[in-house]
Amino acid sequence: MYRKILLPTDGSLLSDAAIAQGVELAKSMGATLVGMTVTAPFHTFALDPLMVSDTKESYKKDCEALATKYLDAIKAVASAAGVPCEVTHVDSKLDPGSGLPLRDDCPVAAIGGGQSPNTGCPP
Repeated sequence: MYRKILLPTDGSLLSDAAIAQGVELAKSMGATLVGMTVTAPFHTFALDPLMVSDTKESYKKDCEALATKYLDAIKAVASAAGVPCEVTHVDSKLDPGSGLPLRDDCPVAAIGGGQSPNTGCPP
């Protein structure tokens, strides 16, 4: 069976529901949960008001704060259920998977739940 369950989050209500289901699945399988959030790169020309009003440095800081908040939520639910949990914050300009704490010999099941893929920070 799977040894790691990949659980991406964007802080939305759908992600919260996926977290609850992902933790239960990991617990039932004796798997480790891998929480992940992805930040869109900063763009000078953007529709997101946060990107328009922020500098690149403040945007990065804001995104890191939100990522910590989202990933702490996963860690808290996993800890309460007694499920081992790893977390990672990935910058989307990197190669897909470059920030994931996974190995080729480690089967992974992925659970999706967010409603704002690739929309950046915050959702």
